[in-house]
Amino acid sequence: MLLCLVIPTNAFAAEKTDFLNWDYVVGFWTANHDLAAAKAEQARVVPAWKAWSAKHGTRLYPELVEKLNDEPNADLIKKGHDFTLMVNVWRRIYTSFMTSIYTVHGARPWNANVGFECENIQALNIFTRQCNDVPDWRKPETRRRDEAEFQKNPAKRFQ
Repeated sequence: MLLCLVIPTNAFAAEKTDFLNWDYVVGFWTANHDLAAAKAEQARVVPAWKAWSAKHGTRLYPELVEKLNDEPNADLIKKGHDFTLMVNVWRRIYTSFMTSIYTVHGARPWNANVGFECENIQALNIFTRQCNDVPDWRKPETRRRDEAEFQKNPAKRFQ
């Protein structure tokens, strides 16, 4: 007896067309590489998006975009939407980065990717398609934990 399970392997991954202002997210991604900048922008734009999406939903169908455009703070709401998607992309990259720490080959520090890890992050980084320019929005305690893991399992094949 053969049992075949169909399991989705790729949860939603944002694409360029999912963003309302591509220039905003690419600009933020490339210019704001520290957590403080990300937290400040999140506090500025995400509450407007959360309030609007609580009433209208998070899926921006064409008719909802038209409705959104009529809002007095439409630009802020759109930035909140795009910022939320951008952080989701960052989380996918971080998850990929963390997975490499626990492989048999070991890992390299943040933005020091080579080989397969670089290719994987390039594919996930829809904003620049680079592998070593990802903003470091990790919390200080997360950085310390990651560094401790690197010390336990450094990248053996690249030394």
